[in-house]
Amino acid sequence: MLSIPSSKFDYASEVGTGLGSNVIMSPVQWVMRTFPESPVGLTKTLSTGEVETVATHPFLDLIDNPNPFYSYEALIMASMISYSISGNVYWHKMRNALGQVIGLWYLPHWMVVPKGSEHDASVFLSHYEYNPNGVVFEIPAEDIVHCRFGLDPMNVRLGLSPLGAVLREVFTDDQASNYSASMLRNMGIPGVVLSPKDNEGISPTDALAVKEKFKENFGGDNKGQSMVMTTPMDINTFSFNTQQMALPEIRNISEERVCAALGIPAAVVGFGSGLEATKVGATMQAMIRLAWTSNIIPTQRVFSQTMKRQL
Repeated sequence: MLSIPSSKFDYASEVGTGLGSNVIMSPVQWVMRTFPESPVGLTKTLSTGEVETVATHPFLDLIDNPNPFYSYEALIMASMISYSISGNVYWHKMRNALGQVIGLWYLPHWMVVPKGSEHDASVFLSHYEYNPNGVVFEIPAEDIVHCRFGLDPMNVRLGLSPLGAVLREVFTDDQASNYSASMLRNMGIPGVVLSPKDNEGISPTDALAVKEKFKENFGGDNKGQSMVMTTPMDINTFSFNTQQMALPEIRNISEERVCAALGIPAAVVGFGSGLEATKVGATMQAMIRLAWTSNIIPTQRVFSQTMKRQL
C-alpha cells in the first residue's frame, strides 16, 4: 500500500478491508451490478483475417459454471470488490487428474500474497501464499489467475490499489459518519454541561447520578421527555445544528475523491455531491456513458487479456 504524504498515521489499518465503508461500497457495488451485464465471449481469427465468434468451447463452459457452488456472476461480482479496492484479483484453478482446469474459485485478496523464489532471485514469481485461517498454503503460480490493476511500483508482483491514494478521505468519511451517529445515539446534540447554581458543589456520586438520569430521560427513544431537577442547575449546550452534524462538505469531498479514483461520476452512484452536477448541464445518460468508458470497459479489457494469458 502506498504511503500517504505528510502523515505517519496508518490510514490503511484504520480503514481495514473497506467493506464497511459506505463511501467505498456504494461505487463498488455499482461496478458489481454493472460489470456482468456484458457476457464473456470467445472469438478466433481465421486465415482470411476475418473474426469468427466461437459458440462452444471448454473455456466458455468453465466461465459459465466456474464451480458447483456459484455462478460466473457471483465470481465476477466478488472479483470486482477485490479489483476496485486492492487492484488484485485471485482465482484458484482446480484441475482434474489430467491437469485440465475444471473449476475456478475466488480467493479474497487480503488472504493471498504473491511470492518469488527464496533460492533463485531470477525467478520473478514461484508461488502464492494463501492464508485463510492462520495456516499458510503454497499454491503454484500456474494454478492462480491473477488479474492486476497495472503494477504497484512498491511491489511489482502486485497490482496498484485504485483507492490507495484516497484512504485518508475514506477514513475521514468513516469518522464523520461515526461522529454523526454518536451524536444521535447519545442525545442528538454534541453534549450538555450541567452545573449547580450559586457555586454549590455536589459529590462525585451525586454528579454521576445526575448524568445518568439526564441520559436516561433524553437519550435514545426518550428525546424530548420532561425532567424535574431536585437541585438548582444551569443547563448549557454547545451551539450546534443538524446541518453541521451531517458534515456535508467533508463527506462530499470524500465521495468525489473515491468516485474519481474509480473512474465513476458520483451522480451515477447516487451521491448527493454528484447529483448537484447534473443540475448544471450534464445529463445522467452522459454520466453513465462516462462510467462505462472510464471503468467498466477498461476493466473488461484487463480481465479479457488476463483470461487469454492465464486460462
